[in-house]
Amino acid sequence: MSADPLQAIRTCITEALGTVAETVLDEVKEEIASLKTRNENSLKDALKLYQTQNEELSREQEELQGQLDQVKKSLEKEEEKVTAANAEITKLQQSLKEKDESLRNLNTKVSNTDNQLQDLKEKNASLLQNTTRLSELEGFAKELHEDETWIKQLDTMWESARQLVNSYLKEDVPEDKLKNLGTRLKTWKEFRESRVLNRLPLPRSNSPAAKQMRIAAMLTIIARCIDQHIFHPTYILGEDKDKDGGIRPLLADLATTDSKKESHLRGLLLSIEPKKQAENASKRVGQVVAEVAPYAQDVLSAAQFKKFKSGLKQVVQQALEAWQIAQCTREKFELFFALDDDFEWQRLSFEDCNAVNGEQSTERVIEGDEELLVIFPQIYSIRDDGWGLATDGVVLTKSQSLAAEEEVEAEIEKEKKEKKEKERERERERRKPPSSRLERRLQSSSQTNLRLRRLS
Repeated sequence: MSADPLQAIRTCITEALGTVAETVLDEVKEEIASLKTRNENSLKDALKLYQTQNEELSREQEELQGQLDQVKKSLEKEEEKVTAANAEITKLQQSLKEKDESLRNLNTKVSNTDNQLQDLKEKNASLLQNTTRLSELEGFAKELHEDETWIKQLDTMWESARQLVNSYLKEDVPEDKLKNLGTRLKTWKEFRESRVLNRLPLPRSNSPAAKQMRIAAMLTIIARCIDQHIFHPTYILGEDKDKDGGIRPLLADLATTDSKKESHLRGLLLSIEPKKQAENASKRVGQVVAEVAPYAQDVLSAAQFKKFKSGLKQVVQQALEAWQIAQCTREKFELFFALDDDFEWQRLSFEDCNAVNGEQSTERVIEGDEELLVIFPQIYSIRDDGWGLATDGVVLTKSQSLAAEEEVEAEIEKEKKEKKEKERERERERRKPPSSRLERRLQSSSQTNLRLRRLS
């Protein structure tokens, strides 16, 4: 059998092509499979990479979102800070504005202060000058101080005066002096007629009552003489003849309205010529003794009078020494002899004048007894706010003078009777014959001539 070669070729070619095609197809398939596998792997890798990148992007986005949130929060905080800062700036601006205003005011005040400071400097210079002048003026015045020792010394002086007078006037007065006491003796006559002592009964006898009244009278005279000459604010001036117009009442009145001015003026007066003031003070002691002495001389013997005068000078010297301390105290003190019912008074004490030979003591105290006469004065301190009692005064009471008053009344009655008897005698004499009266006159003339011859 012969076969068709072409067919065979075709068959061979077909088979060859089929084989080739299969081979190529297999290769293509393999290639496709390989490509598919590679593509799948690539896709997986790409997907994985995408996923990885996407995750990273998500993380980054979250981080960025977190950062954005933080930034927003920070921005909000910053905005709050800015708002607060703006408010603070506004506040500071307002404060700055106020400070500017305050600074302007302060500058104005500084300017005013500078002016005031300059004014103060000028005033300070003037004050310094005035202070210097004031120091000089204060240096002129005597320094005053607080000191109450003089009160005790003055009380001691009054007691010394009482003992001195009591020791001498408790003795009997000679009869010849008693008769003239208060009538012919000038000092005691003036004493009895004085406005101060006209209420004091003075019997002309040596009874206990009479002695007590003479003691009271003498103490009254001494106290008032000491007051008149010693108790003055200064001794540089002459004695105050006009009691209402001298330096003493002037300072007393000034102390009631301006005590500091009074103290300064008194200190100034005390600083003037201290030697002369000491001399004047010594003279005043002598003046007191000279004024009191005649009253004592009228009732004492010569020997008694000499000793009494010496003791009196010591008493007045005590008064002077005590009062010189009072002069230099800051407070002004003044003495008063007026009876004042608002304060208690001490009753004058009599010693060694008791009754003798069975006579009764004159110190009788009755209910409702009243003050009769100031013996020793009260002392007051004078201040701007008024007066204050510094020491009690001593008085003679009505009951202490009753016995003497009764005795004086008896003396007056006796004098009246004697006067009437003399008048009757003169009337009888007048009625006698002229010859009898002539004989009586001749007899009286002869007796007078005889006394004259004896004296010559």
